[in-house]
Amino acid sequence: MAGFRGLKNYSRTIKKAGAKQFHELIKAAHQQLVETSPVLTGQFRGNWNGDVNGVNRQTQKLEQKNLHTGQSPTGIELSKLAPALAAKIGDTVYITNNLPYASKLERGLSPKAPAGVLFISAQSVAAKWGR
Repeated sequence: MAGFRGLKNYSRTIKKAGAKQFHELIKAAHQQLVETSPVLTGQFRGNWNGDVNGVNRQTQKLEQKNLHTGQSPTGIELSKLAPALAAKIGDTVYITNNLPYASKLERGLSPKAPAGVLFISAQSVAAKWGR
């Protein structure tokens, strides 16, 4: 019986470690999207939303005092990822930006991001995470 309990504990440990890695990957993808986002007013950078098993179609007009034009995600930007961090292994996580001009930026119509944001971010995250 002791062997079975040990196996059960090992299984729980593996699941926890896998869940932690999964959430770290979600955070890394979000951070890469934020850091790759071109900034004029900060609205685009601040509108990356995370969700689980469905797309969050919200946009938010951020107040000037809450806009951030630096590199790392701020608390406001990270709070928009919170729903995605509730994901479990096997869930599908979506990180989206639904501002009307997001598709134009992705097509490279900003001199600050001539190659877009999504593809560059996906490549970077894949290179760092080995897939």
